[in-house]
Amino acid sequence: MPPGFDPTEGLEAPTPDPAAVRTRRPSRQPRPLAYPECARIAAHLHRVHQVAFWLQRVMGMRISESFGVLVSDVVDLGDSGLLAAQGQGGRSLNVRDDDGLVIAVPHKETMKTAAGSRVLVVPTVMMQLLRVAIEAFHTDPETGEVDRDARLVPGLHAADRAGQLAYREAFEDAAIAEQLGSVDLGFRVAPHLLRKSVATDLAWQSGIEDAVRRRFMGHRAGDDVFGRVYTLDYPELTLLVKVAVVLDEQIRGSIGTLLTPTTRDIRWGPRQSALRTL
Repeated sequence: MPPGFDPTEGLEAPTPDPAAVRTRRPSRQPRPLAYPECARIAAHLHRVHQVAFWLQRVMGMRISESFGVLVSDVVDLGDSGLLAAQGQGGRSLNVRDDDGLVIAVPHKETMKTAAGSRVLVVPTVMMQLLRVAIEAFHTDPETGEVDRDARLVPGLHAADRAGQLAYREAFEDAAIAEQLGSVDLGFRVAPHLLRKSVATDLAWQSGIEDAVRRRFMGHRAGDDVFGRVYTLDYPELTLLVKVAVVLDEQIRGSIGTLLTPTTRDIRWGPRQSALRTL
């Protein structure tokens, strides 16, 4: 080669494929989504999807658990409240009927794991949101009667058939709109990150026992024989009050309230005539 020969002279680098950019492997260490960031995302979600969103970010629920909550699972204690996590929903779930046949249902009364069934103490700010949701979506405006058998997260097109897919897509679009998407942050931003965020908040919070953190998130108290076999659920919920107090303080100190105004209008399906007037 003659001196000064440049083999790249005259060549142009190909333009990156946008599809490849969207599926790029994470380049940064994942981190929790802070409450102010979550409020920005919630501002682009339907009011219905906001309920599932905050159930994940505040109560640490899996996405199927948040869509599986019934109105009867919420107990209002006047200030705070209780929330029973004991069902799944939001997609087709396989169960066996009375004849032993496998059928697909939109809701089932079992959890992903046995440890997933739990009762949580609801922070005051979260209870405010749940009261508004129950009054708006599940209370007869004429009689004041509450439909306690309904799913807490109502369906947009059919009653009790709210879907995870629409929520996942809305979450992704909302995160991108606020430049908090996977490409922007360099790691995967999906609904499960909300559950990881509250778990991280509690993990680094002093004064909360490890067993309490694990039970709040729906895991066993420990991985050894003592935790898996011999440690039973504590019969009282006093220990979980600590978690509710910590979450209350974090939310009030950062965004104040979970009642976030939204830019998204709800387009109800034809069967949701009772909710179309909202």
